[in-house]
Amino acid sequence: MSGKNVKKKGVSKIVIVIMILLLLVIVGGGAFGAYYFLVLSKSNSKTTTAVTITPAQETTYSLDEQTLNLADTNAKVYLDVIVSFGYDKTNSALTAELADTTVLKKPIITDAVLNVLRSKKSTDFQDPALKSIKQEILNAVNPILTNGKFIDVYFNKIVIE
Repeated sequence: MSGKNVKKKGVSKIVIVIMILLLLVIVGGGAFGAYYFLVLSKSNSKTTTAVTITPAQETTYSLDEQTLNLADTNAKVYLDVIVSFGYDKTNSALTAELADTTVLKKPIITDAVLNVLRSKKSTDFQDPALKSIKQEILNAVNPILTNGKFIDVYFNKIVIE
């Protein structure tokens, strides 16, 4: 009978070890799943969220008409342009910043736009490249603003002479 007791003790120890290992795998898998769904999914959703402004929510801020030399080297080429910026009209802080007469933003914004446009050649104002010029203007102007961002650039007038 003592042989049977030894066999039962050995089998019961193996069963206990297997159960502990299974329990560790289940707990570890549950912890990983919770971490993945709670932490990683939240960080991914933050990076992919974008604010979309409908045309009804958008208003514009226009600069004065400007005439400037382009960077063409073979001839003197002039650009006559009126630039406007679209932004969220529900952002009252940005509206107030743009209307503030104590700190005039218009000359600073105009200078940033002119610096971008002066570096361009007349051939840069074709349709595919125009989109990148608009983005370059936004990248130059948005750091000037403290209470919001412009979301789009509009050319009300473009004449190249």
